[in-house]
Amino acid sequence: MRSSLVHLVQIIPRRTLQLVQKKIHLPPTPQSHDLKKPTLIEALMQQQASVGTSWPSNIRIEPVVNREAFKNVQSDVRTRMKKLLKER
Repeated sequence: MRSSLVHLVQIIPRRTLQLVQKKIHLPPTPQSHDLKKPTLIEALMQQQASVGTSWPSNIRIEPVVNREAFKNVQSDVRTRMKKLLKER
């Protein structure tokens, strides 16, 4: 015998449910707070500066190169320089 939809649905009385009385939900925190946090590279550079010469030699922090640094470079040389700066 196959069960029908009517047999599968059970009506639950409202008083058995524990509904939250508070219907107003607070909005999420603005994302501007997340923008003020230091990036991972900045945090690592601060840690490297505080440690000094005892920083492990196998952990390199390479500076971020902006597009403005390549503004005055010829286009064919620019692509080769970008490939050299990327870590493989």
